[in-house]
Amino acid sequence: MRMTEKGLKETGFSQRFGQRVLQWLKRLSAVAGLGWLVTACNVGSTEFTMGSDFIEGGSTLTMIDTFHISMSTVLIDSLRTSNTGVALLGHYKDPNFGNITASTYFELGIPTSFSEDNANVYDSTVVILRYNGYAYGDTTQWQTITVHPIAHRMSGNDWDNAIYNNRNTPYLPEVLGSVRFLRRTEVSDSLSIRMDDTFGNDLFTKMNEADEYMTSNYSFVNYFYGLAIVPDTTESNAIYGFSANSTDLVMRVYYHRPNSSGDGQDEYYADFPYTTVDPAYNRIQADRSQTLLKSLVTQKEDLAASASENKTFLQCGTGLMTKMRFPSLNDIQLLNTQGIIMKAELEFSPIANTYDPQALPDSLILIETNKINAAVSTLTSSDGTTLHVSSSVDKLYNENTTFSIDITSFVQNAFADGFYDTEDGLLIGWGSTQYLSRLENLVIQADQKAQNGPKLKIYYMTF
Repeated sequence: MRMTEKGLKETGFSQRFGQRVLQWLKRLSAVAGLGWLVTACNVGSTEFTMGSDFIEGGSTLTMIDTFHISMSTVLIDSLRTSNTGVALLGHYKDPNFGNITASTYFELGIPTSFSEDNANVYDSTVVILRYNGYAYGDTTQWQTITVHPIAHRMSGNDWDNAIYNNRNTPYLPEVLGSVRFLRRTEVSDSLSIRMDDTFGNDLFTKMNEADEYMTSNYSFVNYFYGLAIVPDTTESNAIYGFSANSTDLVMRVYYHRPNSSGDGQDEYYADFPYTTVDPAYNRIQADRSQTLLKSLVTQKEDLAASASENKTFLQCGTGLMTKMRFPSLNDIQLLNTQGIIMKAELEFSPIANTYDPQALPDSLILIETNKINAAVSTLTSSDGTTLHVSSSVDKLYNENTTFSIDITSFVQNAFADGFYDTEDGLLIGWGSTQYLSRLENLVIQADQKAQNGPKLKIYYMTF
């Protein structure tokens, strides 16, 4: 913790006494930090007295954990899901988060190697997707996906050339290909979708005749706008991740021609690779109409925990975050003693038996926010490094998992102007862009009276 001369004056310390405090803090830090001073407790406060070896006259360290925490769920209604390197596909029904559907949209480039020859003969066309190892839901059920031509050329936003998950790119009803599959781990690392031969033969002919649309990727996407791959929402209960790059996602055209000896044929293929002349993206839709979250529509309006059975929600990919505010934090200024905030720690827990210990988000961060739920800034340490939430996972019973993070800088900065704005707060979000292509979630206990309820612990030193 850093306490400046200005900060000491603002909290009622003389410069001389403040220097003595700073000297004591340095000695304290050199020993072992604050961890050895206190132990967690469930009462309002606990006091520990430090002798005159450190500060003349003694001092008292009090841990206060009775601050009220106001919790709610916020919908971030615009998430950038373009060019993530992942194609998400599938449909999943979750009692807490609703019906979730993931579709992927992308363009194709021209083959990098192909030899025109009048003897070339078309055979077949397939789309090949390679699994990236990610799956969300019940992978023991069958899944059907269909491939459609995109209706018009895609384009990114003017300001960042990106596409967000709320984009609805139209595609034609024509089905170019479909497959019904059951993911068998260890059996196959890829999925192949047989495409319509009329469509495939048309592309093959244009290749073989060196059509003007086959001269560059840019020319080709002006002719063929790309593919939309969408799931059948009447079956299945899983969403899969596939690698989205020019090697692992291709449309492959097979063909042959007679061999040089004239007694057989040589078989060949040409790949139309995934490309990003314009951004590719995943569209992740969530129908929450039958859940506690049904009233969430816009980012500016959050859903109070009191209106959702004392639960709040977090889900990567669909934009759900939990918001925490601290309405009683200003009460710390009512203490009639001179002191400083030594440390502030925030704890929260998922509700027992609502999570898989192996599938918890492992890169959570806190984001400072305001009354309209805008993301103001990521919570960082004094050196500017993003702070990540740490976890203690109960892998045996799924009951006592706890997340915690040091928010000392947030609390100290909250009083920089002498008064904390109780409309401000913190969003619990994900700390990696990879989570824009994942659906891990948390159902968080918001009842402070519960055994695993949220707590704000402030360690306050008085002199």
